[in-house]
Amino acid sequence: MGKNKGLDSLLADYHTFISGTAAQYGVSSSMLTNAIREGRISREARGVYVENGYTWDDFAILSQRYSRGVFALDTALFLYGLTDQIPDRFIMAFPRGYRNPRLSEHWIVPIYYVPSRYSPGITTVETPNMNFVRTYSVERTLLDVWERPDVAPYTRNEAFKNYFDEYGQNNASFERLLKLKEQLYPHSDLTKLLEVLV
Repeated sequence: MGKNKGLDSLLADYHTFISGTAAQYGVSSSMLTNAIREGRISREARGVYVENGYTWDDFAILSQRYSRGVFALDTALFLYGLTDQIPDRFIMAFPRGYRNPRLSEHWIVPIYYVPSRYSPGITTVETPNMNFVRTYSVERTLLDVWERPDVAPYTRNEAFKNYFDEYGQNNASFERLLKLKEQLYPHSDLTKLLEVLV
C-alpha cells in the first residue's frame, strides 16, 4: 500500500486522468507503466489513462487539460441532469485574456468573462462516468441560460421546468440563486417567476 500511496490517492479522486494530473500526485511514468502491467489502469490514448472498471470520460479529460475552464450553459445543464440533450460540443468559461489555440480541436466552445463574472458560482459536479469536474453551480447555470439571448427558448424553458421540479422546494438553493442574481443579473425576472410558482 505504501509504495502506491500516490497512485491510490490519484485513483480515489480520478477514474480518467491525464499524465499531468498523475504527476501532481507524484505518480511517475514508470509507476503508470507498472499500474498498467498490474491491470489497475489502461492507457487509452497518448497521456490519457482510465482506471480498470471505469469508462473514458471526455469531461474529466477536458477539465484536467484546461484547468482554468469551467463547464457552463448547455454542458452544465447536462451534467446536472436539467436537459436530456447530449452535448455535441463542450461549452467552457475562461477568464478574459485566456487563449489556447487547441480548444477547437477538442470541440470546446469558449466563453470569456471578466474576473467579477468568471468566479461566482464555481463548484464541482460528478460526471456520468463518476469523475468530479469544475462547473458552475446549478443556480449560476440556470441564471446564465435564462439571461443569455443566444440560448434557444426550448433549452431555457426545459432548464427552468427541470430546476423547479428538482429544486423548487429547496430554500438553500433559492437563497444561492437570489444572491447570484443580485450579483450578476440584478434585473432578472427569474426569481420572481419561481416565487409565483412556489
